[in-house]
Amino acid sequence: MESADKDALTPLESAGLNGHVEVVRKLLNHGAEVESGDEDFWTPLESGVLNGHVEVVRELLKHGAEVESADKDVWTPLQLAALNGHVEVVQKLLNHGAEVESADKDAWTPLESATSIAHVEVIRDLLKHGAEVESADKDAWTPLESAALYGHVEVFRELLEYGAEVESADKDAWKRLERGDLNGHVEVFRELLKHSAKVESADKEAWTPLELAALNGQEELARELLKRGAVVE
Repeated sequence: MESADKDALTPLESAGLNGHVEVVRKLLNHGAEVESGDEDFWTPLESGVLNGHVEVVRELLKHGAEVESADKDVWTPLQLAALNGHVEVVQKLLNHGAEVESADKDAWTPLESATSIAHVEVIRDLLKHGAEVESADKDAWTPLESAALYGHVEVFRELLEYGAEVESADKDAWKRLERGDLNGHVEVFRELLKHSAKVESADKEAWTPLELAALNGQEELARELLKRGAVVE
C-alpha cells in the first residue's frame, strides 16, 4: 500500500497528482497513510493541490490530511494552490482552516505568491479571509510592490482597495512610485497618482520618477509625469 515508485511517489500520491479521485478514495478506505510523504516531504495533499484537483483535496481532507503540511521549502498546500491560481482549491483549504499567513523560508505568504502571478480571484479570496495586505518577504517587498514591479494593474487596484500603503518604503528606500516608474508601467503609475503618490517623490539616491523615466527612455511615462506636474530642472 505504501510502496513507492522510482520517483518516490506512493500509490496515494500518484493518484492524487493525477486527479484519480476514485482511486484515492479506494486507497484511503483500504488504509493508505494520508500523510505519507516523499524525500522532499511532499504529501498526497500537496500532490492533489498542485494540479488543482479539488475533489481529491476534498477526499484527503475528509480523511484527516494535515492542511498545514509543508515540504522541504516550507511551502504549504495553500501557498501552492495560490501560486498556481487554483481558486476552488484555495477556497476549500481556507474553509478547512488553512493559515492565510503561512510563510515559506523566504517569508513569502500565499498572498505574495498569488500577486506575483496576478491570480486576481485567489487574491480576493485571501484578502477576504484576512490576509495581511502589508506582509513583507525577507527583502521587505510587499504584495503592492510586486504588483507595481510586474505591472499587474488589476491586482494593484485590488490591494489598494484593501488598504495597501502607497507611500511606505521598503528597506532600500525605493517607493512604490519608483517601482512602477522604473519598469514603464504607465497604468500602474496612473493608479499610484490617483491614490496620492507624489510626482516628485525621490529614491535614496534622490532620483525622481521623471528622471528615472528619462534615463530609461520611457517617453510615455515621462509625458504622463509632465502632465501631472513633474518639474523639469
